Amino acid sequence: MTVRPDFGPEYGDEERKRFEEEGPPGPQTAEEEGELHDRALWTAPAAATGAGGNSTALVGTPETVAQALLDYVDIGVTTILIRGYDPYDDAIDYGRYLLPLVRDEVARRDAERVATIQAEAGAGTAVRA
Repeated sequence: MTVRPDFGPEYGDEERKRFEEEGPPGPQTAEEEGELHDRALWTAPAAATGAGGNSTALVGTPETVAQALLDYVDIGVTTILIRGYDPYDDAIDYGRYLLPLVRDEVARRDAERVATIQAEAGAGTAVRA
């Protein structure tokens, strides 16, 4: 899995170029601290191969990995590249087991947010944008 920041206008060409050349900074420094860094991020493949950010993995049940992806969404990540070691079969598994869990939770959160906004508007409270 590769996490790519959403490069907005505040990022210059130098930051974009450094990211493209070096990859995301997190996994390279985190692998020095151990192999597992949150609920599912495993960095042993990167340490074993000497590779950078494209060699880390999210491991666990579909529920655990879905929640890990949602953790990234919660901190503002807008683009996530997921791939496996067996691209064809892994893509099928992602579509069958992982992505529906992520989509359902995002839809649930969106519906909850809309309900809250509607309730606040109905109560005469200022509506948050």
